[in-house]
Amino acid sequence: MSTPRDAESAQSGIVGRVREWLISGAALTIPFIITVMVLGFVLNFLSNVLTPVVEAAGVVGLNEPVRSLARSIGLGPAFGSVFIEFGTVLALVALVLVVGFAANATSSKHGFSEWFHTAMEAIPGVGSVYTSFRRMSDVLLESDTSSFQEVKLIEFPNEGTYSFAFVTATPPDTINEAANHDDLRTLFMPLAPNPVMGGFLVHVPSARVYDVDMTVEQAVSAIVTSGVAIGETDEAAGLSADELAALGQYDTERTNLEEGLVGAPAERGSASERETDDDR
Repeated sequence: MSTPRDAESAQSGIVGRVREWLISGAALTIPFIITVMVLGFVLNFLSNVLTPVVEAAGVVGLNEPVRSLARSIGLGPAFGSVFIEFGTVLALVALVLVVGFAANATSSKHGFSEWFHTAMEAIPGVGSVYTSFRRMSDVLLESDTSSFQEVKLIEFPNEGTYSFAFVTATPPDTINEAANHDDLRTLFMPLAPNPVMGGFLVHVPSARVYDVDMTVEQAVSAIVTSGVAIGETDEAAGLSADELAALGQYDTERTNLEEGLVGAPAERGSASERETDDDR
């Protein structure tokens, strides 16, 4: 015969299982939903960008041949615009491949890429913007973190709260004089999860900059993963569970051995004292 306590336990078990199912389902579906939303945003953005291309194709008379091709393969006329957009994307990809081939096929000093950079930087009003975005793209695409010299901690956004910052340069005397400080540090404080596309450029007194024993790559990894990978190292990631267990056993044995060595003189001393007392 079941008691109210048994019924309550069964109900708690059902609630626990339902909660576990919800958590497991959310862990699987939320990343999928976010991925679909991001892809939808990208496709919508591309559609808006390519709409003028479709309109231009209609002006030059390309819409009708493409629609005829769509009808000939059993698709509706509406797919003509899709074909034009898809063809435009393929043309852009082909253009990128051709530019990359030309850049790699020539020497780096006097090649196509250097000529292109020089030409873009020489355009008034455009050169400075192009140079900035070129520097950012180099860091993003080539993982070029050499511009970040050291990893530091600074108090931000509140006192007692610390954020990662990268030393990028020594500020000129004009900034030191304007701030009435003799020892400022120029730091880039990135924002998660993209450390190269957003952040703050700050000039902080050296007394308020704190050292941290981390490499630039470790700090970037921590920022990109929003702190999930903070403190992780390649050496630890490469060890198996058995190797970690063996290391733990070795540390335990070493600790016991050290404690035994420390305790041995005391025991010998006690034995000597006992022998002296017996002689007396």
